[in-house]
Amino acid sequence: MTKVKVLIAIIICILFFSLSDSSAEEKDLNTPDGFIQQAMSLIEQQKYNEADDLLLKNYPSNEENIDVNFLLGQSAFEQQKYEKSIEYYSIALKKNPELQRVHYEIAKAYAANGNTEKAREEFQIVLSTNPPPEVGNVIRKYLESLTEEVLKGAEEPKAVAEAVVEKRWSARVSLSYMYDSNINAGPRASSVLIYGQLTELSADTMKKSDSSGLLSVYAAYTLPISQTFAWDSDLSVNHTGYFRYPEFNTDQVSVSTGPSFKKERLFLSLPVVYDYLAVGLDPIKNHYSNSIGASPQLQYTFTQNLTFSSNAAFQSRKYIQNTDRDGSIISINASVRYIIGDSAYIQPGYSYAKTDTNKAYFDNMQNSANLGLYLSLPYESSLFIQPSVSWVRYRGKEESYDSVRDDREYMGSASMSKNFGRSGWNCTVRYTYIRNESNLPMYDYERNQIVAQIVKGF
Repeated sequence: MTKVKVLIAIIICILFFSLSDSSAEEKDLNTPDGFIQQAMSLIEQQKYNEADDLLLKNYPSNEENIDVNFLLGQSAFEQQKYEKSIEYYSIALKKNPELQRVHYEIAKAYAANGNTEKAREEFQIVLSTNPPPEVGNVIRKYLESLTEEVLKGAEEPKAVAEAVVEKRWSARVSLSYMYDSNINAGPRASSVLIYGQLTELSADTMKKSDSSGLLSVYAAYTLPISQTFAWDSDLSVNHTGYFRYPEFNTDQVSVSTGPSFKKERLFLSLPVVYDYLAVGLDPIKNHYSNSIGASPQLQYTFTQNLTFSSNAAFQSRKYIQNTDRDGSIISINASVRYIIGDSAYIQPGYSYAKTDTNKAYFDNMQNSANLGLYLSLPYESSLFIQPSVSWVRYRGKEESYDSVRDDREYMGSASMSKNFGRSGWNCTVRYTYIRNESNLPMYDYERNQIVAQIVKGF
């Protein structure tokens, strides 16, 4: 927990300096970069009139500048000048229709101005791009509030009921093809020391490569309780079927349900989570483990560009065949997302996990650090890159080894995605490289994965 406190302290320091407007004031206000940065600072300080004066002074020579129109739209919205806000946002979208952030902001302006039809249309454009879960949740809350307004004045109960059901539910189905160079995490060495003797590994132990088909189904339902409280439930089912080695097939079912709280910049949810895992040909006969516990989630938006997110898991896990592994798992994840302009963000993150079981050599403690980089590209495509490093230290020695296992895992992934307008279709190609360095050669391996995926959102 000390490491978590240190991380939080670092984040607070970063936020303090990022919120400072001194650097903006030092910029040359005669240049676009200078007055735009100063205007952003003024808007964050809620000095909207000063921001307007600065932006409008420079507007004649920057009428088509996306950032200038976006900031004027934000300032107008905060002053409840919704028609003016829509006007500026529309200019920005005319220059670049793929700016999802602007679609999101203009949807809010339409909703505030009473044009629920246009608001729904713009929100659906953003949802069709499969945004991050926290963004999707916020949009769904907006859509639910719009539906409530329709309910108040509607004369067709059936149409209203259908609208409510449509907005409260969301679903996603994906089908993937994956190539995996090492499905069983087989070691790089062909012989290892076991009980102090050099032993040649069998063919079953050495790494195996294979291709597989992956099917994933996800569904979520939100039941509004009040303007700030709701009850969220979701279900996900995932199947991985290998072509040559079906004994490595996996079937996983996850269910979560619990209350959520949303007010201004804070979002908090407290779901109970259950996981079912099967490994092998038969998802019933090859039942591998059950997990149950709580998984609280927290998100806080400091500024329009800076968001802090964290989640934790406190689970009890029971293994069906190997009861020595029964125990508990605690994990904590935290990340900060900083949005750069309208088309990119960076997201550093840290995670901590601790596993306790009935056998010391299964017990371990893991620390991980990662850095995500997202870049929006033309034609509704995007690139996401994320390197990470993890340290895993085990507590006890296995009987066949003289040393306690100590691993360091390096992982890098890159994915390219393409959305197809409002259809809800998305295709993604992803490459992942894993290198696990271990002091025990039996667990020292490398792995390459290539995934081609098609997703349909509803």
